[in-house]
This record gives sequence, C-alpha cells and structure tokens, in this order.
Amino acid sequence: QSLASLVHERIRSDELTSPAGDSAAAYLSQLRAAAPTAPATEQATDALIDAFFSKAQQNALTGDTADEGRWLAAARANGASASQVAQFQRQVASAQSKAAHVKADHLAALVKARLQSGSLTSPAGDSAADYLQQLENSHPTGSAGAAAAGDRSELADKLIARARNEIRSGETPQANADLTAATSWGASAAAVKAVQRLGTSSTAASQHAAGPNVAALAAQLQRVRYAPPEYPDRALNDRISGSVVVQYVVDKKGRTTDIKVT
Repeated sequence: QSLASLVHERIRSDELTSPAGDSAAAYLSQLRAAAPTAPATEQATDALIDAFFSKAQQNALTGDTADEGRWLAAARANGASASQVAQFQRQVASAQSKAAHVKADHLAALVKARLQSGSLTSPAGDSAADYLQQLENSHPTGSAGAAAAGDRSELADKLIARARNEIRSGETPQANADLTAATSWGASAAAVKAVQRLGTSSTAASQHAAGPNVAALAAQLQRVRYAPPEYPDRALNDRISGSVVVQYVVDKKGRTTDIKVT
C-alpha cells in the first residue's frame, strides 16, 4: 500500500520517470516485485500507463513526435498492451482530426474578417494573406478546401481593385506590389494587364496635361539668320553700349512671334 501510494503521489506531481529512484515508474517496479498480483499493483499500473498515454497525446497534438514516441515506449515498458496502444493511436488520430478542423475553421474566420476590413496584405502576420497561407498549409479538404479556394479568389480580386485605385491616385509602387501579390493568389494575366495599361495611359495623360518642357525646348533653339540691330547715332558717338532683354515665342515652324522688350 505504501508503494502504491508513492506511485499515485508521483503521478500527481508529474514525476513519472524522474528523478531516478524516486519516480512513479521506480516505485511501480518495486511494487510489482513485492506484490505482482495485488489489486493495488494493477490499479497503480493502469494509472501510470494512463499518465504515459496522456503525455504522449499532448505531444502528438503539438507535433512533438519524438517525445510522443518516448512516452509510448514508457507505456509499453510498464505493461501497456498492444490493444491499449492501438486504441490510444485511434484516439490521437481522432483528436488530431478534430483539432485540425477547429484550427481550419478559426483561420477561415480570420481570413473573412481581414478581407472585410481591407487588411489584405498588412499588417504583417495579421492580414488576410497571412491567415490564408496558414490555412492552405494545413491542406484543408472538403468544404474547408472549397472555402479556401473562394477566399483565394476574393483576395486576388480585392488586390486588383486596390491596385486600380492606387494607379489612379499615382501610387505606382504600391500598385505594382499589389499586382504581384494578386498574381500569386491566382489573378488572371488579363486582369493584371488591364490595370497596367491603366497605369500607362494615366502616365501619358499626366505628361500631356503638364505640357511641353519649355526649358528643354529652349535649349535646342538655334539661330538660323542674323539681322544686326540699328545702332542709335547718339549712342555710337558717345560710345555707349548696352543690352536689351526680349521675350518672344517660337512657333512649330521656327518663326518668332509676339516679340516684347522686357
């Protein structure tokens, strides 16, 4: 009874296999040697095996396969039967399936919420794109897979729409980034090219609205004929020189018009 009590105490304190000589497994070994057929021995054995299975299940659900295997091996070493191990594995598979469904539903809800709020690609780690990537990495099937495909299409459409607005606002770098993201989420090449053409036409329109570069054109002017000015006699006699600033327009044929002394 003393040894059985120690086994149960160590299970409650989570000292299943350590410290050496003072663990639930150590006291169960002594109990089996002292009273192998006693009811207390059977109860203590079942309790420790259940504790090992519980540990293994926790590790299985977190993806820690190494520790899962270690606890399963401990369960077998302490008397777990093949049927008990098989039952445990079925329970773990069912629990993992349920956990995957719960996680997929949670991610799908997050994707929907971010799509509605307009958080398509930012903030980093908390956007529709981030959660949709996590959802797809879990390889959803059935209705969850169909929902993920719909979210992918909606995200691509919203990125195209946002890029179109950015182009119209002159935010070309942001638009290009959204077009790249839209392509990665399945946007058609035609939709992307339509926005790019919009950007090209917007650039041309803005350049046309700004008018010609007068300074650049003026730098290209070349005099083709020279007419000497009439020097005033008085200024010539008095040796007076000076300069006159003239403003004029050069038309497309190279003729000067609207001449004004400024």
